[in-house]
Amino acid sequence: MHNGDRQRQPEDSAFSDTDWLGKAKDLINQGNLRRLIVRRPNGRLLLDAPLVAGLAVIALLILVVPMLMALAALAALVMQFKLEIEREPGVYEDRDHD
Repeated sequence: MHNGDRQRQPEDSAFSDTDWLGKAKDLINQGNLRRLIVRRPNGRLLLDAPLVAGLAVIALLILVVPMLMALAALAALVMQFKLEIEREPGVYEDRDHD
């Protein structure tokens, strides 16, 4: 039998379809418990946003204008911008997510 004649069989997964959705929601909620903070070298705040939102914007910009984002990343490294990821105060990670 040729490889093209065989149908692929899915491998067993540790999660069912509903588990994947729940896991994705949990990861988003965990990301929302953290903040993405970018500071200038002098300590002044440049960006303070929920982690998920910050990463989504960065990913979108990389897709839309990759060369500009590469230059911005290089400039941030050269200028020694500080990237912080902080947990929201008073919020526990092990809480139940509905």
